Amino acid sequence: MKDFDSNYGFCPVSNEAATEYEQKRDELVAYVDSAMFAQKDIEALIGARGADLMKNNHRNHAAFISMVLSFNRFDVLYAMLPWVYRAYHNHGFSYDYFPRELECWILALYTHLSPESAREIEPLYRRLIDLHEDSISRSKTTQNFDRLIMVSDRWRNSYLRYRQSLLNADINACMEIAKSDCRNRADAIEFQLNVIQPALYWIGDLWERGEITVAEEHMATAICARVISGLTWMFRDRKLQHGRATVLAVTGEHHELGAWMVADALETEGWDVAFLGGNIPIPDLMAHLAIMQPHVLALSAAMPYNVLYAKRIIARVKKDSSMRNMKIIVGGLAFLSFPNLWKDIGADAFGENAKEAVKKANEFWSRMKANEM
Repeated sequence: MKDFDSNYGFCPVSNEAATEYEQKRDELVAYVDSAMFAQKDIEALIGARGADLMKNNHRNHAAFISMVLSFNRFDVLYAMLPWVYRAYHNHGFSYDYFPRELECWILALYTHLSPESAREIEPLYRRLIDLHEDSISRSKTTQNFDRLIMVSDRWRNSYLRYRQSLLNADINACMEIAKSDCRNRADAIEFQLNVIQPALYWIGDLWERGEITVAEEHMATAICARVISGLTWMFRDRKLQHGRATVLAVTGEHHELGAWMVADALETEGWDVAFLGGNIPIPDLMAHLAIMQPHVLALSAAMPYNVLYAKRIIARVKKDSSMRNMKIIVGGLAFLSFPNLWKDIGADAFGENAKEAVKKANEFWSRMKANEM
């Protein structure tokens, strides 16, 4: 079972241990919350206003580790460590918080899991503690991503003006830039890909560096949602030429603008689209799919800890014989950052952006029509 060299020093665990960790996530999180709040120096560890952020981190940690254990994707875990250290330290957390928290997770394992599962999973947490200094060092040296490289030359000026207006929370300026630069639906899709999407990534970078608050980040997201809505209706011209598609951000995922862009792009190509937004309970989604029977299901996940929800949805669809011809496309930052993760969860294709997702959907549709002949 042990394979330290190829897994950054982490040891894979059995399916039984991974499943038990997933099933006991809520209990584990509650234990770690309580144990950390009981620390006498908690304010020094997380800052005067870090309580809610810490609790959120514990929930996300449990979901993320559950995903890592399920797929044994330790490359994803190792790659995420600098971001976690950098983001939380920039928001007032002491570096000492991390090993203290990890020790609490180990205690939680032995409190809520079977002894066998706890013993299997403990080495992962010990390895994370061993990597503490390495994680600090990498968090300080990892280069920030230049979002301008995502932008084609035509849209460069628009992107720079838009992102500054977004930072200023100037909805009117953002709408005017969109209106003046988009002459048709094709322009609107390009605007979403070359202006809105990289601008939101840039806003996320600012939050990671501690330069803006969560409220400012949410304001920027809300403004972009209003701009996308305006462009959608400004150039709406539905000519159905393809099949039915259902698009959503997976259960647990609150970042739904990427899925919205995919839905918009599919409609532009003549698909009959049902856009469900984000965080849909899986039973409700399955009921929708049973009724609508879409030809394509597009799932978006921005955060790696939500990939397990995508896996669950795909497993439910693949198991249902009435949906055996439905093709599933996944996308979002969670898959963009980690190659081939989409294959691990059983998806039929990966779309790195809205245009690529539409291209995959159109290819599936062409094959479906050819098989009918």
